[in-house]
Amino acid sequence: LAWGLNWPVMKLGVADYPPLAFRAISIWLGLPVLGLALAWMKVPFRVPRTAWPELLWLGDWSYPYTVALMVASAIVPMWYFYKRGWLT
Repeated sequence: LAWGLNWPVMKLGVADYPPLAFRAISIWLGLPVLGLALAWMKVPFRVPRTAWPELLWLGDWSYPYTVALMVASAIVPMWYFYKRGWLT
């Protein structure tokens, strides 16, 4: 249900606000809503210490790995086209 409401809310929000302002507003409103939802469901806010190494590993490697894949996805096709003679 929440995923289905995303499109109408985005459409109405971007119609009234610039896109970056709307994203900033949604983040500032989403954080307290998430906090209230966690409190209502009685889910702890803290990450257990046993999960810290995995969390740090994901934080340290996921972004550089993603950037490397994006760069490779741009360079490899250009290299292929150049080798085939399609680029001069």
